[in-house]
Amino acid sequence: MALGAVGKKESLSEKAYGMLREAILDGELKAGDILTEEGVADLMQISRTPVRSALQQLTLEGMLRTERKNLVVAAVREEELNDIDQVRAELESLSAELSCRRGLSRTQAEELLGYCRQQKEAAQKKDVRTFFLSGEQFHVRLAEFSGNRYLAEMISRASAAAVRYLTNQKDPGQYLDASGEEHEAVLKTILKGNAEEARVKMKQHVQKDA
Repeated sequence: MALGAVGKKESLSEKAYGMLREAILDGELKAGDILTEEGVADLMQISRTPVRSALQQLTLEGMLRTERKNLVVAAVREEELNDIDQVRAELESLSAELSCRRGLSRTQAEELLGYCRQQKEAAQKKDVRTFFLSGEQFHVRLAEFSGNRYLAEMISRASAAAVRYLTNQKDPGQYLDASGEEHEAVLKTILKGNAEEARVKMKQHVQKDA
């Protein structure tokens, strides 16, 4: 479970944001669920001020929306997903190319490989939550390693929307696939230094999932 008391040593607004975001991505919070400052603050055992900041950030990112004066978890419609996947195919391929041209450090490569392994294990265990979250982390962190902050922000938002759509389906387990292996293949191409091949492989991967 993602939601719970917040550790006092961490930035409360950032921690609240992270916990709420994860709860939305893994389906603990479903599309249409109503969130209130007071309710979230009581659950996390913190004041309403950092919760307000977290809710505002999630609203800006499109994860929450106002409906009949209530703040609710936003749904991602199928037609929106098609648009998102078109954009992701271009953004993600650029991310792979830029990361390749910039080069990954050993620590960065090991982190990304860890997400690949987690996703492959999750697929075998039919662990939907870990499968989607580790896959999303692979894409977001690779974009961050590209060095282009704006690209990373766009990919983070697009990737999160895709995960939200999948986790809110009746049977999200049907989407467990070979993404872990495909991510690892992209990573190996990046480490070989072939930027164009990395771009192509990533684009094929995203389009296959679309």
